[in-house]
Amino acid sequence: MGLVRDSGVSRLGRVILAEDDDDLRHLFARELRAASLEVVEARSGAELLDRLALALAESPDFSSIDLVVSDIYMPGYNGVEVMTGLLAAESWKPFVLMTAFASSALRKEALDRGAVAVLEKPIAPALLRKVVVTTLSMPARRSRVA
Repeated sequence: MGLVRDSGVSRLGRVILAEDDDDLRHLFARELRAASLEVVEARSGAELLDRLALALAESPDFSSIDLVVSDIYMPGYNGVEVMTGLLAAESWKPFVLMTAFASSALRKEALDRGAVAVLEKPIAPALLRKVVVTTLSMPARRSRVA
């Protein structure tokens, strides 16, 4: 994916970042913004759904969002539920999921349901940045990073 012009600012892409830990969310958002990404933050699964609804209002095909990065376990809806709902609505966007409670079964379920990567916390901000940039540079199809 190339640079996109948005309000006169060059950016690599627009990412929704959903993480219920405020400090971690701010740390990850800073790292992604340093990579010329526009970051929309969400504090819960419900707020993630609100952000996605706003994106849908902006563009019915979700073209205003390039990628979703979400914690799996958050208040309200979890990251896998939101991702699965978008897939059911055929509104697929790449999802990178994060969790501190990874098991091989959870990882397999998330990947089988459509995640392009499942990252285990603690996650170095630079690793998250690399996975996001790599995912955004892939052809627009359901490819897996990790």
